[in-house]
Amino acid sequence: MTQPHDNWAEFYDFIYENSYGNLYNELTQKSIQFITQLNNVKNIFDFGCGTGRLAVPLAQNDYTVYAFDKSTGMLNEVKRKRDELNLKNLIIQGRNVDKLAGKIDLALAVFTVLNYIVTDSGMDETISLLAGVLTPNGRVFIDIPYDNFFLSATILNIQGNPTRKVWLNEIEDSGVYEYNETCSGNFNGIEFSYSEHLQIRHWKEAELLEKFNKAGFTKQVNLTKNFPRVNSSYYILEKEN
Repeated sequence: MTQPHDNWAEFYDFIYENSYGNLYNELTQKSIQFITQLNNVKNIFDFGCGTGRLAVPLAQNDYTVYAFDKSTGMLNEVKRKRDELNLKNLIIQGRNVDKLAGKIDLALAVFTVLNYIVTDSGMDETISLLAGVLTPNGRVFIDIPYDNFFLSATILNIQGNPTRKVWLNEIEDSGVYEYNETCSGNFNGIEFSYSEHLQIRHWKEAELLEKFNKAGFTKQVNLTKNFPRVNSSYYILEKEN
């Protein structure tokens, strides 16, 4: 089954770096800097790892990183980077994560990955999955986009290389939005063009934190002030022992 970003994973890093400029790399570096300052973290589970924007540099920092994504295209990019850098401690995690139960010190679910989950049951299952892989007192690092992200019908409209437009349409006041994207450009001499249409959900901060709380994540640290240029709240949540 085709997943979001499968058809443009090869160009993903190029597109984001040229869409958001320094902010894209700044967010990556701030996230890595924060993670490397945490105590008692050896094993990391990167849920929705994308092309390995965090998984690769964290593996280079000697963490054992389990990279998980539903998109085969994205995982292929992670594999390519892993093999080029010979990162034996970067493990491509298949759909079955049961073998990781109780082994992970820190789970990552950042860069709006939770917004791709559009049902209550799906979110409950995801939070249960994250809780299940963690050690006692294990932690999860999440972000929650601000409300105003969803209030703008047009999220992005840039011309050049790439030419890219991203816009949202809410589905009947449901909090679920149609995400639409068209993009074209030239990457290393390769002309590309794609369109993508999927659903995302506007999870209110209070409702999402309450779901984590009910799943046993009772301690919260609000990190939003550490990410001042980003349109999201950031939290570290700790699972109750």
